[in-house]
Amino acid sequence: TVVAQTTASTLGDGNDTVMVSGALGVGGSVNGGNGTDTISTAVNLAAVDMSAMLLGFETLEFTGAGPISVDMAVNKLAISDFVIGGTVAAAAIANVAANSVFTINNNGTTLTTDIGTNTLADAVTVNLVSATGTALNTAEIETLNIVSTKLAAEGAFTNTIAALGTNSEVSTLNLSGSQALTIGTAALKAGATVNASALTGNLTSTFRTAIGSYVGTGFVDTLSLAAGNLAQGNTFAGGAGLDVLNVTTSAAQNAGILALTGFETVNITTDAVGGDAYTADFRNVTDLTTLNLTSGNDADTLVLNRLHGSNVV
Repeated sequence: TVVAQTTASTLGDGNDTVMVSGALGVGGSVNGGNGTDTISTAVNLAAVDMSAMLLGFETLEFTGAGPISVDMAVNKLAISDFVIGGTVAAAAIANVAANSVFTINNNGTTLTTDIGTNTLADAVTVNLVSATGTALNTAEIETLNIVSTKLAAEGAFTNTIAALGTNSEVSTLNLSGSQALTIGTAALKAGATVNASALTGNLTSTFRTAIGSYVGTGFVDTLSLAAGNLAQGNTFAGGAGLDVLNVTTSAAQNAGILALTGFETVNITTDAVGGDAYTADFRNVTDLTTLNLTSGNDADTLVLNRLHGSNVV
């Protein structure tokens, strides 16, 4: 543990953890040395240049209750691996490097982050480790990788994201990991690509912005789309498992020729505006066994073309 240290010290070649509980004194510094070294703190780091105070560290870990507010452009620690634990409810980590990694192993954390040097192809990874109720807000990030895992002591676990709230520049969402994942609501860039083929667990996800493509898991996918998103030009592949797709139509929607595979059950609800029609062509739809139709208004008209003989409506 270091606090108000006024001397310089260098650690060994192992994987060291230094507990920082306050500002270092004048002339004080700690060099992590070799290995993968961690700065662990229950408080906010000082909003000053700390590059000459804490050197050679790879990971910054937060263990308190928060809220955490850290600007990596100010502290200049050149760290791109972050761990959010303890009971931190809100963590704002600004100006991170591209390809930074965030590991969240607590419940109810809201992570807000952005890129320090913005390009058109910035990515970050969020590891959820037995975490529930997480919320993610990003800026200047085009690719968001979410990995769903668990603590070693846990049995099978479902990580939950309450909201992918403000992520308007995310055009690619990659989901992977060994544990099931639930995304309560997600807002991405319009037409975003979602790929969950590397997730080896069930996936439940709800999108409130239109996505351009979806590739599901080899397990059970339950996908809920934004209104009108099931339409020609967008592709949805459920993969293996008994998969379900839910969608509400937009007003007077001609959805065109649908590109839909691997979803055994599709639930379509017409919009609440009365007296309009929904039209869709199912010629390229495969694996569909049950099509459930719900009227948002009794005056709506449904025109369903080229259904297959095996479909149950």
